[in-house]
Amino acid sequence: MGMKVPIMRHLTINAKNGSKKDYSICGALCTANDVLVRRKTLQNPQIGDLIVFENAGAYSVSDGISLFLSHTLPRILLLQKNKEMIIARDFKETFWLNFALPIDEK
Repeated sequence: MGMKVPIMRHLTINAKNGSKKDYSICGALCTANDVLVRRKTLQNPQIGDLIVFENAGAYSVSDGISLFLSHTLPRILLLQKNKEMIIARDFKETFWLNFALPIDEK
């Protein structure tokens, strides 16, 4: 996704004070392929703010290397037509998927 700038919004509970700067938005994976946006101007982003990627459709977290290094899958929020936000999937731990299971010896 890093080759294009997707339709996105920066949502914050605080007033947007401060200067605007260019940022790269990357995921938590230690790979050069985990770049969501190479350059986007944001105004004073803070921990807890949301970056909303609109029109993601099938290209959301279901189309990636989400289980790499047992990272927690992110929460998926859906915005309904009536502007109500619902949780489609909450955070999901994945570390247990990478455990070795004992071999059943018979």
